[in-house]
Amino acid sequence: MTEATMTIQQFGAQVKTKYPAYSQYSDEDIGNRMLQKYPVYKDRVTGAPAATGAFTPKAPALSANKQADLESAQKYGAWAPASTESPSIIGEPAKVVANLAPSAFNFVKGAIDLFNPISTYKKVKQAVTEFQGLASDVGDYGKAFGALGKELPKAAYETLVPEAGRAIIGGDLV
Repeated sequence: MTEATMTIQQFGAQVKTKYPAYSQYSDEDIGNRMLQKYPVYKDRVTGAPAATGAFTPKAPALSANKQADLESAQKYGAWAPASTESPSIIGEPAKVVANLAPSAFNFVKGAIDLFNPISTYKKVKQAVTEFQGLASDVGDYGKAFGALGKELPKAAYETLVPEAGRAIIGGDLV
């Protein structure tokens, strides 16, 4: 059984409705290119495809939130990464429960790293090296301590207070 035939523009519009990532193309262009790549649909469309060459649509760009979700999942090894794109009322609490084990593992790993003398030595050495670089940039150690005192509270705040907490403190709840 064959579906009703349509024009190339109607076919392209139908493809774009189903796959919004193709919205950057004209109905005719997407219709022709899809028929070229998937000739099995030619019996549904009146007229021959006009486009030549292989069609490789661009992948849709990820939103900043989705990109952050993916990076967080890769960095922390979450079993069920949270989603800021379209969170569900059931799915998000289930993801929290599923991520308890990897979170506990990462906490223990961090605690072990904190009390590991070799790791601590390397971090202190790196801090001293960074401070010496800062001192050479600003001129002397006195100015470096001043610059450090000025920047340290801001850096500690950004590191320790989660983004949601900063939004609440800053009044950016919208």
